[in-house]
Amino acid sequence: MYSMTKNQIFDSHIHLNTHLPLRDSLSLLREKMFDAKVDGGFLIHLDTDPWDFIQLCNEVRKIQNLEVFVNINLNQSVRDIRYDLSRVKDCGAIGIKLHPRRQSLSLNESEVHEALETIQDLRLKVNICTFDDGSWSRVGLETSNFLALADKYQDVFFLWSHAGGYRVLEFMMMARRTKNVYLDSSFTQSYFFKGSVKDDLNYATESLPDRFLFGTDAEMENYVQVVASNKEFFLTHNAHRSDFFSGNLIRFAGL
Repeated sequence: MYSMTKNQIFDSHIHLNTHLPLRDSLSLLREKMFDAKVDGGFLIHLDTDPWDFIQLCNEVRKIQNLEVFVNINLNQSVRDIRYDLSRVKDCGAIGIKLHPRRQSLSLNESEVHEALETIQDLRLKVNICTFDDGSWSRVGLETSNFLALADKYQDVFFLWSHAGGYRVLEFMMMARRTKNVYLDSSFTQSYFFKGSVKDDLNYATESLPDRFLFGTDAEMENYVQVVASNKEFFLTHNAHRSDFFSGNLIRFAGL
């Protein structure tokens, strides 16, 4: 449950420092968020993290305005996928993190669709990486795959993290044709420090203002600087950003 006040910032894409024990890493996160004036957001648990997602959810439950997305292994039996998804639901996580590029996962595979059927039944949300780093063709990923999933599973709310990277305008236009897709600005806004992508991202957030969430995906040591520089960038172009920085995330979490 999120509490909302004026001028809040929520971060839709947070990772912990995995070189520290879990509680120490969470303490560091809270310190950095306080310094950056970030009030909450979505914490991503990857299947490579050194702690079990149950442990993480139990600790995060004590922290206001923070929700967990869990990345599970879809390269396993359907029975094991369903079991893991039920554990995700039971631990109180908000949803599932899908990372097709990192996990070499085609979105056409039967395991993905079996998982989404269960996700839909459990009323979990899906945070899915949409950043093409040049390796999509190796696993058969195409832009249209993401829209096809959103169209097929219309009772699932999708968060397209990184807003498609350099394909941001294409992903924004696809999201416009759906009712169950949101996007976030994470990583893309920092990775493309030259060229037109960052301006395209800014345009997309203004063109589809009720669907974009602010996110960082930043290393903890640079967290405060990343939040400050991107806050300045977006507010310079448009001072009326309450939905982008907080309202859309709160709405998405409550859907």
